[in-house]
Amino acid sequence: MKSKFLFCLIAVCFFAKGFCQTDTANLNARGIIKVYPLQLGSGEVRASYEKPLKHNMSLELGCGYIYRLSSFEFGAISFDETEVPANGFTLREGVKFYFSENQDHYGLYFLPLIMTKYFIENNPYYTETINEYGLQSLIGYMFHSKNKFSFEVYGGLGIKKVIDKSDSHISPSNHLIDKSSVTVLIPQFGFSIGYKPFKNK
Repeated sequence: MKSKFLFCLIAVCFFAKGFCQTDTANLNARGIIKVYPLQLGSGEVRASYEKPLKHNMSLELGCGYIYRLSSFEFGAISFDETEVPANGFTLREGVKFYFSENQDHYGLYFLPLIMTKYFIENNPYYTETINEYGLQSLIGYMFHSKNKFSFEVYGGLGIKKVIDKSDSHISPSNHLIDKSSVTVLIPQFGFSIGYKPFKNK
């Protein structure tokens, strides 16, 4: 899992470097560190950083730790399961386009992004390894308080390919490996709480 995480992290850094060549010296906007409370319901601790690129454009980089699978994670496990302990990570990156011309990084926005997930479920009878790759298209609204905090809500639609590999080890004489894949459409919704610790540089 470490090699997969490092590969995905290098890809994210390369993606970010390409978009961060924009001159942002004259921007008043601050970078925002964000957390996503709703994701805890699906067994993921998620955080992201929004880096301003222009007055109406920013780079969104996010990561998360997966500690549990639930029926909320459609396509990964069946709906008759409530929650299953797991261990994995998720990476997300995209470019956010704001529609407002009067305020920097405020109001209605459009966010296309790419994502990947990798996690393992272990139990006494089998080990299940799941890879996910997907695209999401989100519409949201960003609010800023008078201090350094922000709040956003968003919704949209995503498509992802789920590759599921199950290694059954009920007994030494009964060892089976099963691999399957499925592509699914998933509605997306959520909110984030952000903090702006310093001005963009």
